[in-house]
Amino acid sequence: RAAEAAGGRVVTGSAAEGLQLSPDGHVQGVRVGGDTLPADVAVIAMGPWSGVASQWLRGTRVDISGQKYHSVVLRAESSEHCLFTSFRYASGRSVDPEIYPRPDGTVYCCGEPQALAVPDTPAGVTVEPELVDNILKAAGSLSSALSAAPVEATQACYLPIPAGNAPIIGAVPSVRGAYVATGHSCWGILNAPATGKALAELILDGHVSYLPGGLSAFDPARF
Repeated sequence: RAAEAAGGRVVTGSAAEGLQLSPDGHVQGVRVGGDTLPADVAVIAMGPWSGVASQWLRGTRVDISGQKYHSVVLRAESSEHCLFTSFRYASGRSVDPEIYPRPDGTVYCCGEPQALAVPDTPAGVTVEPELVDNILKAAGSLSSALSAAPVEATQACYLPIPAGNAPIIGAVPSVRGAYVATGHSCWGILNAPATGKALAELILDGHVSYLPGGLSAFDPARF
């Protein structure tokens, strides 16, 4: 909404297909849905699918994979405290459910990690009812309020896991005007504001003012 209020245009429903580059390797546009949107800067921020951009970046590799998690959104009255838990059932099965109350009166519950290959597109992400049930049982065992709460959504996602575990943030050395911002694993929501500020400064000013060491630890060129 802020981007649109400032005159930007949000394009949904079409996948990014590549970058339009000048002969000297400068970003001139982004190919989306068969069209090219003019641009002199492009930020690769496609989560676990960011590795696709390795084909667009003239030798710079975005080394990233994914880990699948399931989640459930419940409608329940709760405290404002998040829960990061780890426990073992009598059967011997260990679980690590996480519980996040939200200001809108819902509670987000997630868990059941799986080491699976990332599907080609987000449309290929599937929800497995058995794993959803596991999360509901775990949440219900932690709180009676959650055990009887109505289910508002069941879903699954892939966390973006970079090689070496450090996020990938910064300018692409092989393509002028291309930047990467991905690989935050489960901490994307927490770190997104700082990442956005860092990239805005890097794009507009050429440096990051609030990080003494800059973004060197997250350099896309490290691969």
